[in-house]
Formats: sequence, structure tokens, C-alpha cells
Amino acid sequence: MKGSLIEHKDPRIDSLNNYMSNHGKYYIFTVQLYVSQNNEKIRNYRKKFIRNFPEMEIFDEYIAPNIFLYSGLFQDYNKAILYKKKIRNSFQEYTSS
Repeated sequence: MKGSLIEHKDPRIDSLNNYMSNHGKYYIFTVQLYVSQNNEKIRNYRKKFIRNFPEMEIFDEYIAPNIFLYSGLFQDYNKAILYKKKIRNSFQEYTSS
């Protein structure tokens, strides 16, 4: 028995793709939490961050020879700055050394 395939394409997706391709890039802002070459320091910092802010995303990026630890995905620079101020007090001892 032969069947048929029916495709239901949402025109909003094509519209969004066209808009993004015609209007440039989409910028995301993050807050750099820590940078180190030492895996143990990165691990300890990550644990402390997750303990204090379990609802926030945390991710790292390796760019030889350093590991960069970031948090947050913000569409607006001002929101990233407000977030940075919010978390700064919890990590004062890490950032001052």
C-alpha cells in the first residue's frame, strides 16, 4: 500500500529566518566568572557557583591554554551588568586574589 507524505510548513519559521539573514547578527551577552589553566580551580569555582545560584546556567570554554567559565545568556547588555552586580558579592574572595 502506497502512502502519501503531507508537509505542514509553518510560514513563520521562514519569515524569521529571512528576517535574521537580512538584519545581521543576534548578540548574546554572558558574564565571565573565572579564567584559569588549573582544572581543579575551575571545578571548585563551578561547585561554589552552582551551590549559590542553582537556577543559572554555567558553561566553560577552552581556548588554549586557559579555561574560561561563563554564566548567563542575556539579550541585553544592561541585564548582564545587573546580573554581574548581583553575583559579585558571593564571589568577592575569588575575584580579589
